[in-house]
Amino acid sequence: MEQYFSIALIITSIALVASIILQSKGVGLGGLTGGDAGGVFTARRGIEKTLFYITIILSILFVVLTVNKVRTTNKMLKMTLFYITIILSILFVVLTLFTVVISK
Repeated sequence: MEQYFSIALIITSIALVASIILQSKGVGLGGLTGGDAGGVFTARRGIEKTLFYITIILSILFVVLTVNKVRTTNKMLKMTLFYITIILSILFVVLTLFTVVISK
């Protein structure tokens, strides 16, 4: 069972990174690192809106899978890893959503 969580976590991580990169359309590599010169705010429509919701769902799934992965580890490391994972997962989701919002 632990192997399935690991595989699902890897696939979710790759999909989450891809969905974030796909949302940075037309800004080049400079926009991915925050070097965007600015732009006009536009409403999300069609595929952009769908990709935005997919990113949110993948972020939530990433947190759930990470917490489940920690819960299945041995008992000695469980508490330490649990708190570290919760903090890092929340930070990752906040940064992901912040990146998505700022990129538009």
